[in-house]
Formats: sequence, C-alpha cells, structure tokens
Amino acid sequence: MTLYEYVSCLNPPDTLLISNNGNNATEELVSLADVFRRNHKQLEDQSLALSCRDNIKLIQYLVALDGYCSRLILLPSSLNEEEKQQLIKKSECSFIIEDDQIDQLIMAAPMHQQTVWTLATSGTTGTPILIDHSLESLSRTVKQPSQKSQDFIWGLLYDPCRFAGLQVILQSLIGGNMLVFSSDNNFNSQVETLLQHQVNALSASPSLWRKMLIDGRIRQMSLRQITLGGEIADDSILNKLKSSFPDSRIIHIYASTEAGVGFAVTDAKAGFPANWLNKPKKDIHMKIGSNGNLLIKQSQQVGGKEVLQRIDEQGFLDTQDKVTQERDRILFLGRESGCINVGGNKVHPEEVENVIRELNEVADVRVYSKKNPIIGELVSADIMLSEEQEDKKTVKKTITEHCKTKLELYKIPALISFTSDLQISPAGKLTRTSS
Repeated sequence: MTLYEYVSCLNPPDTLLISNNGNNATEELVSLADVFRRNHKQLEDQSLALSCRDNIKLIQYLVALDGYCSRLILLPSSLNEEEKQQLIKKSECSFIIEDDQIDQLIMAAPMHQQTVWTLATSGTTGTPILIDHSLESLSRTVKQPSQKSQDFIWGLLYDPCRFAGLQVILQSLIGGNMLVFSSDNNFNSQVETLLQHQVNALSASPSLWRKMLIDGRIRQMSLRQITLGGEIADDSILNKLKSSFPDSRIIHIYASTEAGVGFAVTDAKAGFPANWLNKPKKDIHMKIGSNGNLLIKQSQQVGGKEVLQRIDEQGFLDTQDKVTQERDRILFLGRESGCINVGGNKVHPEEVENVIRELNEVADVRVYSKKNPIIGELVSADIMLSEEQEDKKTVKKTITEHCKTKLELYKIPALISFTSDLQISPAGKLTRTSS
C-alpha cells in the first residue's frame, strides 16, 4: 500500500495533525493529495527532491507523492546550501519542490515503479550521503490502527526529513495516531506545544530527553510511551526516565538511516541481551565483526552505493557502531568514525560522558576533541552543572578524580570547561565539532 492509501483507510479522530501553525484532518490530507496530483501531472513517475520548512506542508507532500513519483529525495531544511546542491546533483532528480515552488531540473523518462524514499544521513562525522528506502522498510515497526494505539497522541521533536522523524510521522499516518508538533525548531515553542495538546507518547534522542528533564516542564506530561533513539541510551538517562515517569513504557530503538529499523529494547537497560547474537530477533540477525563493529542482516535491506559497499558476502551490513560484551549485555561504545585519537589511542566520547554523568554535580556533558600538535588530539569536556557552583576548581577536581577510578589515563579529559547549554544538532544529537 502507498501512504495515500493508508491515510484513506484511516478512521481516526477528526484532527490527525496538530501544530501551532494549523491543523489537518484525515479527509483534508486525502483531498489535498487529490488536488495536488490533478494539478501537477508532470510529476507523475518522476524523481524529485523535496525541501520544505513547514512541517504540515511537508506531510501533505508525503501523502500526495508516495506512489505518485518514482523517487522522493528528502532534503532536511537544516542542510546548508552547498550540502543541498551536492545532494541534488548526486541524486540526478528531475524536479525540486521548495516550499510552494516547483522547478524542473532535467528531463527524464517516466519510471513506473514503487516510490523510492531517499534520505540523507545526519552528516555528524562527514558529508551527508544518500540512502534509499521503501515505504515498507521505513514502516516495518509501525503499529497498525487499534483501539489501544489510537489513544496515543504523539509528539514530533525530530526533523521530519530525518529517519527518526519519519518514523514518528508514519506512525501517525499509518497507525492513525494524532500527531502534535511546533511550526519551528525553537525548544521552548516545541515543549509548550507538546504540553498544550497533552501529548502522551514521545520519541526523542537521549540528548533531547536530558535537555527536557533539565528544563523540567516535561514532567507535567502524563507520558505512557517513551522512545529513545539516535544515540546511545545509557543507564543514567534510562533510570532518570523511569523515576520521572514510573507508569510509562520505555523503549530504546536501534535504528539508523543506513541500517533502517533494527530492533527495540524494552527492559529499560543499556545495550541489549547478548543472547540476541545467537538467537535472531524476529527477522534480524546480528554478530560482532572482527573489527568490533555490530553487523546486522535483515530481510529488508536498504539501498545506496555507500551502503552496498558495507555488506559482506553473507548479507551482513557493517553498522560502523562499536560494541563490547559485558557479562550478559552487549553495550554500544560509539561510532567508529567518532573516536578521538590521543597519541594513537582511540577514545569513544560516549564512554567518557557516561562516566562523568554518574556524578550528582553534573546535569549533562559533551566530550569532544581539541587538536594538539604533539599527540594529535586532546579529550575535552563541556560540563552543565546540576546547580550553579562558585567553586568550579573543586568540581573539576571531583570530575578528574572520578574519571581516574573508571577510565584509562589517556581517556580522562585534559580540558574541562563549564557551560549553561549544550548544542544539539537538527538530528537530535550532541554536536562534537573538533577545534
């Protein structure tokens, strides 16, 4: 089925999409899709890029275009102009839709096939690359409409053109759940919109969850479903969410633009059970490669030249996520490309952050690299304190001494500074720009 067909079959509440910039009912989405297709016959079976700053307008386009165009390239509004132009050129699309403007780029013969959804990676460790999906692969874990699921009111915090954002949107459009979001990316506006419309199901990265817990207003919500993804979910954030929302179901999802939706962990513990390596989880087979990376094989593989190069002869995709086994759990260490090189020693920023967050004085922390002419890079840390403290020298000493009990010497931050806020990327992840 196409997204248009899924929405046409829904019988949800009168209003499906809610934002501070307008609402849409199911019938409106279908009607707008019909009008759009009638007025833009030139787009049928064509490859086109979509860049839209208005989230409601974007979702309207998704309903109208899936099953109508041959390929849909989603360009996040957070891309700079150079990155956007590179991806447009690389995709060889025939048309581009930017907000309400449609421009023809090249002439192409019609391609009668299921719509290919092409997403850009977050580009946190390099230039974004394009990954091909299908609606089937994107919606593999979407819950179908039921009386129980339709009681959920989902909030959207992710960029809607990113993989994680699409998961939330598709849960609304296919599962018949009301979806609430702000018309802009301002954090205060987002939180106020979620509170105003009594959202009870929310998906966010661990970094966004920490930011919301520090802000405090999120505790006014009666959350029934909490989902984490996009970053490593450590015991610290999982325990804080359990204590803040004791009646909520907490799920940590392993997924990425490159790998698609992998698996979900529901026991509110960091990592996943080690026996999953020998006992496939539904249609997911996993193993640890000789390089220490998690390898995944599933029935619905994603596409794209860069991804195909990382699939071995047995069909396993190298996720490029480093893992380690501790007793009966497989724990994530971080991205292979995200390591800090300290005199030839590899340091995963996430490992250092997890140790520092164990301290009550620390609300959150960002670990990143600073260039050094002698050893290459230094481990640096920006600290958000739980409460303002005048004697920061003592806090620095406490952090360093705690790290000495848990980490090798080369992993201990050489530079520690304090900040009132930590920058989070449009993909919902901590930014780790080296300097």
